[in-house]
Amino acid sequence: MIRTAESENKPTNPKLWENCLKLMRGEIKSFKHDGEVVELSGGKRAEPAQKNSAYLNGRALQKYKSLGGGWKKSASLAELKIANRIAALDVFKSYREFLEFEQKVFKSVKDYKSYVEALESLVPKDAKSEWLYNHHAAELAWEDGKKSEAGKHIGKAADLNPFENEVTGGPEIYHPR
Repeated sequence: MIRTAESENKPTNPKLWENCLKLMRGEIKSFKHDGEVVELSGGKRAEPAQKNSAYLNGRALQKYKSLGGGWKKSASLAELKIANRIAALDVFKSYREFLEFEQKVFKSVKDYKSYVEALESLVPKDAKSEWLYNHHAAELAWEDGKKSEAGKHIGKAADLNPFENEVTGGPEIYHPR
């Protein structure tokens, strides 16, 4: 599994951004925003450009900003830690709820320490949730060169394995990417 930090910018007004992109792609001739008709200079249709070209995005960005559009960062690790504390107050009702939250954390943290700090106190006491936590903690510890920590988590995951298969069989079969 390849993880990427979710730190990309997101539009503060997604509908306006999408309309600006459509306008620049030539998919629409105009659109309404705040009671005004927005169109290209001279009311012409845009020349077709590649769907995601830098030129198209640059022109769409210029139009978006001129109409008051802005950008925000997606959830940061700090925001996830705050969400953890809130979630701890309302214990996860099911493995599926924990799975969704855990996946967001796993994809956004960069190291073993951050993952453990974000989740350790929130793992529900059911075999699947504990297995998932230990499985991913082992993967991150291994990537960080913390082999003894990885071994501990692999051992716990192997003992807990609720899937009756060899998804996690112990250190001797763990092969990091």
